[in-house]
Amino acid sequence: MKVTLKGTWEIGDRVKFNPTAIKYPKTCLGVIIKTNPKRAKVQVYVGDIKGIWCVPYRHLMKITTKHELMLLTIGKMEE
Repeated sequence: MKVTLKGTWEIGDRVKFNPTAIKYPKTCLGVIIKTNPKRAKVQVYVGDIKGIWCVPYRHLMKITTKHELMLLTIGKMEE
């Protein structure tokens, strides 16, 4: 099991995560706005529920593809 440390994440990192709730099975894309000891606050721009989410570090993944980066940019512009 891979453990992701808080120190590997910074404010402003573009991230994606899958909400664990069954109601929202789609991937959310956003930007880290604050780091806490156990969770990061992520401003979600793309997904079923937009807004600020508190996400455990182990659920976060960095955005690496051009397509995801484009979707995040478009989501920021729509807000």
